[in-house]
Amino acid sequence: MGALNKLRREALEKLSERMLAKWRRTSYNLAKEEAHSKAAEPQGPWSLAALVSETEQLDEALKSPDTETVIVEASLLYGAVRKGTDPVKEALSFTDRCRKAGKNPEIALPHVMRESEGKELIEAAGELATRGLTAFVVRNLESLACLIANGFGYLVKPDAGLYTMNREAQLFLRDLGITCDTVPYELNRREILARDNAGSRILVYGRIPLMVTAQCLRKNSSGCTKQPGYVTLTDRKGVHFPVKCDCSFCTNIILNSEYLSLLGEAETLRRAGLTEAVLSFTDESGEETGRILKLAGDVLLRGGQPDASMKHTKGHFNRGVE
Repeated sequence: MGALNKLRREALEKLSERMLAKWRRTSYNLAKEEAHSKAAEPQGPWSLAALVSETEQLDEALKSPDTETVIVEASLLYGAVRKGTDPVKEALSFTDRCRKAGKNPEIALPHVMRESEGKELIEAAGELATRGLTAFVVRNLESLACLIANGFGYLVKPDAGLYTMNREAQLFLRDLGITCDTVPYELNRREILARDNAGSRILVYGRIPLMVTAQCLRKNSSGCTKQPGYVTLTDRKGVHFPVKCDCSFCTNIILNSEYLSLLGEAETLRRAGLTEAVLSFTDESGEETGRILKLAGDVLLRGGQPDASMKHTKGHFNRGVE
């Protein structure tokens, strides 16, 4: 029986190989790409960018001596709309504050762009650029197309949600004149090393957004309060996932239960040719934001060690997508 089973397995393996042979694609040489990536020397030291979604986080990022770029969530600029203020004026004020603090200002556009949401900022792109805005962080093709159509493609910086999983995706953006991108969350160590990371930035800290939905958890459970904040989603295993109620754009952003941290992988990321690290702040307090920004500066700029006691995940970095 054992010999028959072995013969059956071998026959099925050979049959499968014959059936798949004509469809098999020749992949590029990962070892060669990795060796090339290792040989590429990064230009200059790490550059730190802080993505903030709360006022106290913004204050800490502006004070941080190690932070070079401050990215503000558009929802923070629209949060005061209900009080009668103008998001464009808020954006201009943010840009001025950044320039005064010696930071590069960027605005992260909404994850989902409906017909009108975020349009005020795009329409004011010329004025914002004149005042010193360096980029819009773009998360979807609608925002990308709108900026390019209005002649502001030079302000586009794609977020991880605007996928560049492979070289074809990178070439698509480059054909549009966009030479930067963000490393997708799903790539593992080997894939990052094999990737062309010239002009790329990578998230090294923060809660990764798992899903964006217009189905408001708060509205469906207890009723809409029209107040931004967080609710919690608990899965069948008892794991708690923070959900940001983004009332500025009427969406819910479901975040990972654990914080991503790749600060301990700084050496590998440098070998991959990466030089810009993004730290994303969601539900952290101002004090926590300041502490993490200092820690990132100590690790990436001064050769320190990451906080071993900080509970975190490395996401797909070690195991990839399963």
